[in-house]
Amino acid sequence: MLTTQAVSTGLNQHFKLNAWRSGILALAYFLAYKIQFLLPLAGPTLGLLWLPSGLALAALLLFGARLWPGVLLGALVTHLASGLPLVAVIGISLGNTAEAWLGVYLLHRYSRFNSDLHDVNDIFRLLFWGAGVSTFFSAANGAFWLAQQSIISWQLYIDTFVFWWMGDSLGVALLTPAMIGFFRPSPFVWTPRARVNWQPYWLSRWVCCVR
Repeated sequence: MLTTQAVSTGLNQHFKLNAWRSGILALAYFLAYKIQFLLPLAGPTLGLLWLPSGLALAALLLFGARLWPGVLLGALVTHLASGLPLVAVIGISLGNTAEAWLGVYLLHRYSRFNSDLHDVNDIFRLLFWGAGVSTFFSAANGAFWLAQQSIISWQLYIDTFVFWWMGDSLGVALLTPAMIGFFRPSPFVWTPRARVNWQPYWLSRWVCCVR
């Protein structure tokens, strides 16, 4: 039978582990923000590619949604470094955190998502729920705070929202699967069913290339 001291020790170790992981996630979030300046598609606040969104969702899928404080801390530091007003920093950071948490929730609640990504349908689920739906609300929230703080005019709200949504979506679509594959590698068996499942994916890639 477990004693109270043993339970307390286990909880303390669990808390310390999550605290360390959250701290590492916050640092990685900020580094992803810095690294993306090496890419021509990124900007200090908005960009056609926002890597921290993909990193945050991957981290919560791999290590659990309980690491959301790491996303919040990383987002706060990141947006403070971009020079935004404090009110906007807090509002946008909360939206970034909610985006990652919501992506995990939607994937697990409304789809049969497997983070091992063995099935091509898991890729489509990730793109729809993670890169499409969850980022929609974060983009709407972020554009609102920029307009509310007079950083942009309200006439530019829709354009800013679309631009923000595209950046977050592309960050999730590119970085999240790559991180999952790196931290959770697994052999892929090329079965006849797999060939059939992957046909829509390769067809869509062919159509994009032709266009």
